[in-house]
Amino acid sequence: MTSRVLTVEEAAGELRKSKRWLLEWLRAHPRDAQGEPYYTPVGRDKILHQNDVARIECALREGIKCRSNSGRRGKAKRQISKSEGATSESMWKLAAELTNDPSLATRSERSKSASKSTINTQLPSLQRIPGSRHS
Repeated sequence: MTSRVLTVEEAAGELRKSKRWLLEWLRAHPRDAQGEPYYTPVGRDKILHQNDVARIECALREGIKCRSNSGRRGKAKRQISKSEGATSESMWKLAAELTNDPSLATRSERSKSASKSTINTQLPSLQRIPGSRHS
């Protein structure tokens, strides 16, 4: 007894799926475990037999059997790591002194030194040059 020949649309209907779903599934799974193709190419078209549809159903069942919890990932947990304590100001001061790098000084120190330097600095007095005019 010969099995009935089906188009992709008819085979998809047998599986209760869309033509697009079946074509994508066949593209991802062109052959069964024994290397036998699930369809027969006829030019640009594909034809399937009843036993091809049955083999596709078996492959889908195998996909369910083979699922294991190792494939499913649980919700990611937030990573918590210990951090070192805050760097103390004295360590920054020491680093600035050892390297002679004022950029390592703390902000408050830099702002204090900047304000001290401007307080003690005299601004030059401006004088009008005789004979010059406003433009």
